[in-house]
Amino acid sequence: MIDSYKSLIKQGLSKKRYQHSVYVADECKKIAEKYGANVEDAYIAGLLHDAKKDVPPDELRKIVLSSDIQVEEVELHSPQLWHAIASSQFARDELGISNVDILNAIRYHTVARPNMTLLEKIVYLGDISSADRTYNDVSKVRKLIYSNLDSAMLYVLKFVISNLLSHKGQVPCTTIKAYNHYLSISKTKSLA
Repeated sequence: MIDSYKSLIKQGLSKKRYQHSVYVADECKKIAEKYGANVEDAYIAGLLHDAKKDVPPDELRKIVLSSDIQVEEVELHSPQLWHAIASSQFARDELGISNVDILNAIRYHTVARPNMTLLEKIVYLGDISSADRTYNDVSKVRKLIYSNLDSAMLYVLKFVISNLLSHKGQVPCTTIKAYNHYLSISKTKSLA
């Protein structure tokens, strides 16, 4: 099954994007092993998270607009987020994946949301910490991931929101809600 998924996505992705997808799948597998999550689900979700990343924006927009997946207004005006929705729909409709946790992990890997499942957090963090990532704080993010997922979520969400604001980008409501959720968890733990 995994080999057939690899073949399918390899056809639709650039070499660099395909390699990134494999790196993310590998990282998701390691994080899943650390936290006792379903390793195969983590690998599949990581592998498929960017399945439609290289589709032209006009096509992605059509997919998003015709999708039955709930999309918020900011996402409709943010082409860089469309691939997550399209990739989730591809996994469901074309690959026949019915596992809602895998589908949601793919769908929310760019925007996050509050109360993410373990698998959703694994894919979100696996994407930002994969072996091909080289931004300044990546080693700190990797350490946080392997010590506390919720702390890593808070740190990464703060990083992502700051980056969006510095580039005058719109911040999806679900991302803000996710940040507030993980901030609340952090404050609760510090009071305990």
